[in-house]
Amino acid sequence: MLDPWAKSAKAPPKIAFLFLTKGKILHTDVWERYLADAESASVYVHSMPTALDHTFPDLPPVFRRALIPSVQTEYLKNLMHGMVQLLLYAHADARNAQFVFVSENSLPVKPFEHVYRELVNDTTSRFCISPGGQARTAWGGLLKHSPHPERVPNSTAWLKAELWSSLSRAHVDHLVANLDQVLHLARDYALHVGTRGLAAADELVLPTVLHQRFGNAGFNTCHGGMYQSASVATGCCITYTFWPDYSEQHPQRAFAPLFGDKSRCDGGCCPCKYRKLPEGAVRDLIRAPGFFFVRKIDAASVIIPESNPKATVPVAAGWLPLLEASGATPR
Repeated sequence: MLDPWAKSAKAPPKIAFLFLTKGKILHTDVWERYLADAESASVYVHSMPTALDHTFPDLPPVFRRALIPSVQTEYLKNLMHGMVQLLLYAHADARNAQFVFVSENSLPVKPFEHVYRELVNDTTSRFCISPGGQARTAWGGLLKHSPHPERVPNSTAWLKAELWSSLSRAHVDHLVANLDQVLHLARDYALHVGTRGLAAADELVLPTVLHQRFGNAGFNTCHGGMYQSASVATGCCITYTFWPDYSEQHPQRAFAPLFGDKSRCDGGCCPCKYRKLPEGAVRDLIRAPGFFFVRKIDAASVIIPESNPKATVPVAAGWLPLLEASGATPR
């Protein structure tokens, strides 16, 4: 994996992995091996300022070198400042062609070569778009309560989406060039709506600002066209996250039915957290199109082999062999 600060006159474009964390990264052993030979990857790590030790003594050196200065963030309320900080640092490297937000408890479900091939020439951004009614509720709340309603984008642009997304270089160019709009909207929403809108600024601002500028054509629709359904997530959900109330039509259940089985939500809720992962379910997710990562995998999670259901294999030992053996060829 290339050092994110390294410079080269003639080198291929890179995928920037933007780790947004509370103060640690789970599964670093898997990630370090996953990215070890990825000459076209760069890594950036943002930790919440309240983390007890900003030096991350237990992190492998490549992740410690990737740490960027922390800015104020607050989980469940507003992660926008951390997201913007990551984008600014990654944007400074002109080789970064796609910018992928990754959580601290995520694991890859496609080989790096597959992710790179899919993203490097993609001029769209990939967001897991929430049903339209959720966006209207959230943005309508800001329009009602903000002292600056003129800042609120037109309702035709309103979107709500999971923050675990990938953004194209052109889209990050636009966000950086219009940082005042991004930060004003994030601040206004946090101050005047907050949790009353049943959403957070980090789920609203980036997709809406991009939708306002690029329209539907700016979004990848690997899991369904924009507003295909009033009750089902659409767009392209690069990170698998499962909520027990998802219907059979949600991408998480439609494309990975075994992994989407509600009974596998064994590590808590909500969204589902995982501790025991049947090998067949993991293979199901690896083969599912569109998903590059999965969230909420516990640090002590184990894989249950198909050949011996009474045995367990630590994720650290068993995850990458499954990924490599699968070939990750979508159904």
